[in-house]
Amino acid sequence: FLDAETQAQLGVLTPQVRARLAAEAERSPSAEERQRALIAHDTYINQADAPVCPDCGAIMVRNGSCYRCFNCGGTTGCS
Repeated sequence: FLDAETQAQLGVLTPQVRARLAAEAERSPSAEERQRALIAHDTYINQADAPVCPDCGAIMVRNGSCYRCFNCGGTTGCS
C-alpha cells in the first residue's frame, strides 16, 4: 500500500528498495557532489578551542566573546 519511495524513507527494505539503494551505492559521485561533500566537512567547530572551567574542570561553552560553564555556572571574566 506504500510506494517504494515512502517505504525507503520509513526504512522498509523491500527487494525494490534494496535494488535502488544498491544501484545508488554503485554509481560514483560526480565532481560537483565530491566538492559539495568537501565543503560540508569544512565547517567551524564551535567548541574546538573551548577552555576547561577553572572551578570544576568541565568544558566551557562560548557566551558572547567569553566562555561560561554549564556545570557550575562559572565564567571567564564576563558577566
